Amino acid sequence: MQNKSNTYKTYKDVIPLEERKEKYNYYKQKYPKCVPIILQRQNNCNLIFLDRPEVLLDEEKTGNQLIQYLKDQLKEKSLNNSFYVYFTTTDNEGNSQDTMLQMEDKIKQIAEKYKDKEDGFLYLKYDYQQTFG
Repeated sequence: MQNKSNTYKTYKDVIPLEERKEKYNYYKQKYPKCVPIILQRQNNCNLIFLDRPEVLLDEEKTGNQLIQYLKDQLKEKSLNNSFYVYFTTTDNEGNSQDTMLQMEDKIKQIAEKYKDKEDGFLYLKYDYQQTFG
């Protein structure tokens, strides 16, 4: 059953670093043409949680295809919602900033640039905004 709770713990809060590293290495070894992604909802988002935040996506897929995958997983058919996928960047001074995923970018390029330096996963957050009515 999917969880609609507002209690929010990130993947990193729940899974220890060593276990995350092991999972990443397993996925990369077993599926070398896929990018291991952790896909979680934005903290204040009202959408349901995914059953599994771990996603393997073909490295040639684009941001647009990731959005379609997300809509399918969430069973979101509303035409009144626009979905957004973000990744967090940190500058040299330690300031964090959410950056929206570009629809035309390949997942492989995004992962090479923004994957987590500790465990290797690409961490993405999703959210939506009502666009009509």
